[in-house]
Amino acid sequence: MNYVLWIQDIVYAHQTILGVSSRRIRGLDIGTGATAIYPILACKTEQSWEMVVTELDDYSYECACDNVSSNNMQTSIKVKKASVDGPILFPVENQNFDFSMCNPPFYGSKEEVAQSAESKELPPNAVCTGAEIEMIFSQGGEEGFVGRMVEESERLQTRCKWYTSMLGKMSSVSTIVQALRARSIMNYAITEFVQGQTRRWAIAWSFSDTHLPDAVSRISSNTLSQPFPSFSPSEVENALFEVLQAIPGSENTWSRSARRGNQNRKVGDRDQASVSAKDRSQILKPALACSCRVDCVPQEVDDDGGVLCSMESQWIYGSDRGLFESFVGHVGRKVSAALKTKMV
Repeated sequence: MNYVLWIQDIVYAHQTILGVSSRRIRGLDIGTGATAIYPILACKTEQSWEMVVTELDDYSYECACDNVSSNNMQTSIKVKKASVDGPILFPVENQNFDFSMCNPPFYGSKEEVAQSAESKELPPNAVCTGAEIEMIFSQGGEEGFVGRMVEESERLQTRCKWYTSMLGKMSSVSTIVQALRARSIMNYAITEFVQGQTRRWAIAWSFSDTHLPDAVSRISSNTLSQPFPSFSPSEVENALFEVLQAIPGSENTWSRSARRGNQNRKVGDRDQASVSAKDRSQILKPALACSCRVDCVPQEVDDDGGVLCSMESQWIYGSDRGLFESFVGHVGRKVSAALKTKMV
């Protein structure tokens, strides 16, 4: 359930940003297992969602179909048979998905399973009921399985907005991150699930320009904060509002190159009537979207006895982190100058 809740956070992080309307969400579960537990949990908690799930083992496939049917969820969950020689992400080749999820085989061999059991100081709290095909992937265990997903996703790109997988070993996290970075996939997130004595990790990556808030993405901060001590929340809010109102919404007017006058992002001298619909969509696509808000901590006070306030800026959309950072720096300097002017 922790994994499903994290998927919910990812899906709805920007549901109201950039004019995104409510619609049916389509997810993919790789290797759903005999119970099909992930899609059932997902579609029970989010009744507008639909899931496509895959299973390789013949017996588990039949059980998953029966379990979906016995829960009357045939209209929400479609079970597909996977093949040993076929791609892992084969449903993405024919459909677009909002997310994919996976609980991969942890181990690379039977010997690795035995070694893992022997290395534990205490006996297991529960009996392992996983089938061999669910526990073992001979081509490198979970690192090899998810690594293959990364390779396939590079070809499929944005046909799936967020690719995700659970990981059973912390060492696998760095391996998958290295695989992502080797392919210049820098938009990724990592989280940790702790339930009782069980600890798991999960990783998500995307080829889109949409970024997750720090509460969901625990890897590189997409939120920048600038403190404004000695000023009240209303003072900072008013100054921030005035600064944002003064910035044109359609042009980069704050960066160094913009100030030199060579980056105004206009169509140029082309006749507007000759611009194709595709060209217009590219022109209108924003280079940057971010949110700014004033945060205050009532329990902490500065030397003058006022509430400690800060401006928090969250990167929501865009491929240029430098543009986001320069924008936040520009707004922060303008807000600081406006507050000092009013103080004088």
